[in-house]
Amino acid sequence: MRDPGVSVADIRAAADRLRPHLTRTPLLRSWSLDQRCQGEIFLKAENLNPGGSVKLRGVLNRLLDEKAGAKGLTRPVVSYGPTNFCLSLAMAANQLGTMAHLVMPEGTSPRDLDAVRRHGGEVHPFDPQNEHKEEWAAEWAEHHGALVLAPYDDPLMMAGYGTAGLEIADEMGRLGHHFDQVLVCCASGGLAAGIGLAIHADHPGASLITVEPRGFDDMKRSLIAGSRVNNAPGGTSLCEALLAPSPSAMAFPILRHLRARGVAVSDRETLAAMRFALEELRVVLEPSGAVALAAVLYGYVQTRGKRTVVLLSGGNSPPNALGEAMTLSG
Repeated sequence: MRDPGVSVADIRAAADRLRPHLTRTPLLRSWSLDQRCQGEIFLKAENLNPGGSVKLRGVLNRLLDEKAGAKGLTRPVVSYGPTNFCLSLAMAANQLGTMAHLVMPEGTSPRDLDAVRRHGGEVHPFDPQNEHKEEWAAEWAEHHGALVLAPYDDPLMMAGYGTAGLEIADEMGRLGHHFDQVLVCCASGGLAAGIGLAIHADHPGASLITVEPRGFDDMKRSLIAGSRVNNAPGGTSLCEALLAPSPSAMAFPILRHLRARGVAVSDRETLAAMRFALEELRVVLEPSGAVALAAVLYGYVQTRGKRTVVLLSGGNSPPNALGEAMTLSG
């Protein structure tokens, strides 16, 4: 594999950088889940991070690196992306003493907008039918002397995400456990690539499995095809944070090198996983953060007699999705 742009050394440096700012998230257990899966399941609760998602690891590492540079973090930042990314960036920037400007689509729920603003972010609405968020952000940054943070293909953010993998490997080692496989919720693949690099450094035999919403399984199909393929336009899913058009140009070669494979789950299975998490784990998950749990609950991976780690990547569930999950029949 050519230079992937991020290394295990980068991930370990990110862990040192983040340690004063973030508390290690736990590995949760459920006897009923073990029984259902006929194996041992360990749930990495990234939904318990400040801001409710794993995204904080990536954006905080990126900004801390900028702050440590020769010029320091002396200018505002501007970016775009899913709500969890925008919220995490607003929180990280506010914590480090600068302002985050977030380009968010018109029609974003007032609840999500309020959360971003409450944590110090400035929201700039754009029309997704007639405007391109990347161009809007670049033009705004040029006029205001801001730093543009792209949500994908950033090695420092990928290294930050990888710190969750270091924690998994360290905690499983402390418990005296090897593990057979790790399931990661997947959009463009940066999260899965970072975690995979960290895991394989000490546990090269562990399988890496990406999980996507059905109809948006570009990573699964790309890993099978051996090259990046796109999702068909116009589809919908409850898992809004996982609706990337295609795999990341940086992450995909890493996932191929790690021999990752992909699976996809339905929205109904995702809702059922959210309900299971609330009833059995007392944990709130958003749809995008529940797909990996859905994959083990519904048998998309072999768990019998295996030790499996599942990433719970986010817990900012819209009330309507949580209500739909709790009233799901069958």
